[in-house]
Amino acid sequence: MRFLSGNPVKTAVVITIAAASLSLTACGGNSDTFKAADKATSVATSATPTPAPDPIFTKGKVNRDDFSQDLTEGVKKMRTYHMEGFMGVAMSGEKHTMKLSSDYDGHDQSAPKAHVLVSAPDEGKDADVVILGKDVYQKSGSKWVRSSKTGVSMGQADVAKTVRESTNAMESVTYVGEDSRGHRFDVVLDPAKMSGGEAAAAMNQKVKMTYWLDDAKRVVGMKMSTGAEGAGVTMDMTLSKFAEPVRIPKVS
Repeated sequence: MRFLSGNPVKTAVVITIAAASLSLTACGGNSDTFKAADKATSVATSATPTPAPDPIFTKGKVNRDDFSQDLTEGVKKMRTYHMEGFMGVAMSGEKHTMKLSSDYDGHDQSAPKAHVLVSAPDEGKDADVVILGKDVYQKSGSKWVRSSKTGVSMGQADVAKTVRESTNAMESVTYVGEDSRGHRFDVVLDPAKMSGGEAAAAMNQKVKMTYWLDDAKRVVGMKMSTGAEGAGVTMDMTLSKFAEPVRIPKVS
């Protein structure tokens, strides 16, 4: 596979993509028949304190610690999920786009698993990868071959770890509001505090990250961009199928 072999940068990108894979009317009536019931309900309601709004779902700047804690707790609920998206890489005047489809099973946190399919349409090449804990396997023909990238911890191939690392690097968090993808949060990260952020740090570029959460504060979308004109990385992922069964191919 040309876009994987012979080019350590692209190989690293595929592993990085795998790392990202491993992260949501009341009707009433005016009829006189219901006026008495409405009045009783109104009295009962007035006696009940109105719950305070969720601090992270208030538009504007959000406390980083509040957001980090809620984000981490939400990810803990994501034992299984499916993720679809793409990553774009621009370097040395070349641009490459890779599509991703992955499934994650974290029921056993001592040995979580992921199945990642990466395709590079501009090169007509695909990669089929299974990650089992610290071991990475790539499909070659009909066989699974253990990769030299063994030792890449599942923590790096897990949205939960990605989130934990990003929380340490957060400089600012802004709640934009709710859109078609969920509750949107725009986050600015310091790459110097991120694993694998050396390239962005060297270019003195901040990492811009957008998270979308559902009402249960699970991650349902992630978008990232960093770099200067002509050189950088973009990523956009959508997560779904929480708690649904996941099938990870057997590699032996």
